[in-house]
Amino acid sequence: MLELVRPIDLDTLQRMLRYGLRTAVERIHLRAGCRPLAEGLGAPREVAFRQLTGEDVDAVAGHFLAAARVSERVRSSSMDAAREIFLFLELP
Repeated sequence: MLELVRPIDLDTLQRMLRYGLRTAVERIHLRAGCRPLAEGLGAPREVAFRQLTGEDVDAVAGHFLAAARVSERVRSSSMDAAREIFLFLELP
């Protein structure tokens, strides 16, 4: 079966984040079944993008996780998934 819609790629995600920075957005909500929702400085508004799929949300999480820098202390900890990891994505 031919896929007509591909999950969000890194370039598209970066464009959304740049839009948020230019327009003083505090958060962009990315939820499957909805369009991206920008929140901050006024009422929440939809970002001009299609309705997201579960694959889009998985792809966004993958982009953030691929860029994650986890300290050696956390990586070698014997605790199983009990630590919060803050993810940042540096825009080129």
